[in-house]
Amino acid sequence: MSSVDLTVAALDWLEAYRAGDLFIVDCYGDHASLQCDCVGGNELRGTAAITAYWRQRLVEKPADELIDLQLDGSDIVLHYRVAGGVVQARLTFDADGSLRRSRCGPLSGSMQEKHDHDEHHRRPGQPKSDDDCPPVSHYPPILTAERLCCPSMPGRSPSGLYDQQEALD
Repeated sequence: MSSVDLTVAALDWLEAYRAGDLFIVDCYGDHASLQCDCVGGNELRGTAAITAYWRQRLVEKPADELIDLQLDGSDIVLHYRVAGGVVQARLTFDADGSLRRSRCGPLSGSMQEKHDHDEHHRRPGQPKSDDDCPPVSHYPPILTAERLCCPSMPGRSPSGLYDQQEALD
């Protein structure tokens, strides 16, 4: 059992995406793969290919707010907004918290319609339903600011996680 909090790792991945930060590439392990069904569905392997993908993606299709985050077996599934719709990303992690595989694509029709319907009928200032996650910016800073997902980041403990007390000091 891993001591890495995969939810934190997934939020860090999304926060790097939302910030337009190529740090997102550091979240991937050495032998990771990325499949984007938004742009052809080809599976990319290796740091060079993943870096080239993210260089283009961060500019052309930046991510917006987090809509939903769910644990699905050992994967984390995120739904988030981009210009023109909602994307689903499935993130599979290694025991050290690095990404082994990411796969993203447009949210299927019925799920997209539900998100669009809920958003359309929400009054300004009205909270979202309890089923929706708040935008990433509402999570405590420890979850996103310290970039906990990547083993290469300085300040990591041997278990792969920051000592939360140190991070708060």
